[in-house]
Amino acid sequence: MIVFDTGFIVRIFPLLLILVCCLGCNSNSSGPAGSYTAGGLTTQTKGTSIETAKTIVVLLHGYGAPGSDMVGLEEMIDAGPEAAFVYPVGPFPVGSEGRAWWEKSGTGFDSSRVQVIELLKEIAKKSPEAKIFVGGFSQGGTLASNLVSAPEACHLHGVLLFSPSTKLDHPPDAIDLPEVFLSHGKNDQVLPFDGSVHLQEIFKSFNCSVTFRPFDEGHTLTVDVMVAAGDFIRRVAQVSPRDQ
Repeated sequence: MIVFDTGFIVRIFPLLLILVCCLGCNSNSSGPAGSYTAGGLTTQTKGTSIETAKTIVVLLHGYGAPGSDMVGLEEMIDAGPEAAFVYPVGPFPVGSEGRAWWEKSGTGFDSSRVQVIELLKEIAKKSPEAKIFVGGFSQGGTLASNLVSAPEACHLHGVLLFSPSTKLDHPPDAIDLPEVFLSHGKNDQVLPFDGSVHLQEIFKSFNCSVTFRPFDEGHTLTVDVMVAAGDFIRRVAQVSPRDQ
């Protein structure tokens, strides 16, 4: 059964308040937003240019959120001093401003997966030496979980899963798999916490290295999780914090 997130903005609001403060006080802002299109997907980009980045993080928003919903998380996820963040916009409209990666009927899941893979391939061509990570929240996290088995041409080094479901239509099928960062709230009333416990077991059964970061809150992102995600990225990419 597919479960959908329809209230991400409400749940992420406390995190956004902290983010606004960071943007106002931090002189080391990650730079102006740009745009980039590949795989038929429109994206926003932040940070270092894709061509010169040492680390590239692609983040997929949740169901019903506007395409710009996750823009700004680069201020809280420390992926190192030369990092680019890419925020694709889901291809399916939801209401007047929301977007999705597939419809409630399930239509579009496979096509969106193909589009994100093509986006990753194009990014890898532009920056062949960069360490590439893909992740997402809720529906975006579910899609990202199905990219652990993405083609080698995507150059994936890590996958970030924030409160995903257990819809795993494309389980890992390679020998050299990217590492996985998985987080989920124990009080999640939208996508059950136990689903991620099970997902962790599935990935480990394929000899996939998983960093599991449970937290006490519900279906949301927290500052602590964003910090932990940054720690994970820097460890895997073998880069220092951006302030050093």
